[in-house]
Amino acid sequence: MELLRNFDLITVGLAVVAIGILGFLVFLSNQRNTTNQSFFLFSLATIIWGISNYFNSYPFGTHNTVLWILRSHLFISVFHALSFFQLALVFPRE
Repeated sequence: MELLRNFDLITVGLAVVAIGILGFLVFLSNQRNTTNQSFFLFSLATIIWGISNYFNSYPFGTHNTVLWILRSHLFISVFHALSFFQLALVFPRE
C-alpha cells in the first residue's frame, strides 16, 4: 500500500509541476493579456485543487479532520470551477 501512496504522490507532484510551468510560461509570454492572466489563474486553481484532491484521497486522523478536509476540497473545487468559467468567458475574445 505504501508503494501505491508514493506513486500517487509522484504523479500528483509531476502534474502540479507541469501545470505550474505551463501556466507560468503562458503568463510570461504576454502579462497584460486577459486570456493569459485567466489561464494563469486557472492553472493556479488546478494546482491547488490537485493537491487538495490528493489529501482527499486518503483518510487522515479523526472524523473531524476528514470533515474539514472534505469541506476545504469542496471550497477549492468551487474556486476551480469559477476560474475555468472566467477563462471560458475571456478566451473567445481574441
